[in-house]
Amino acid sequence: MEVWVEIAGFVRDKEDLTPFSLIVEMPVKTKGYEEFSCTVRAPALLENEKQIFGATEEQAQELAAEFVRSLLKRIELVDKDGNLLPLVIPRIA
Repeated sequence: MEVWVEIAGFVRDKEDLTPFSLIVEMPVKTKGYEEFSCTVRAPALLENEKQIFGATEEQAQELAAEFVRSLLKRIELVDKDGNLLPLVIPRIA
């Protein structure tokens, strides 16, 4: 597993802070198919890991980045002191 994106912090819900982590793996070729997938893990938001598929490595990464942005729109992600954390997703080469 090669990590592409890793985000750690806390989800703020009123006065409570809940630990949060998110990992997106680099795309891998799907066995038996001509497509690629990125695995997304975010235990605080997703019951199970999600596979995001694309026709190319770049498309799988773009779609995974969109998925992560949509997940994080619903929460307030902060550091241990309660300061908002910026969402930084690396550019796709």
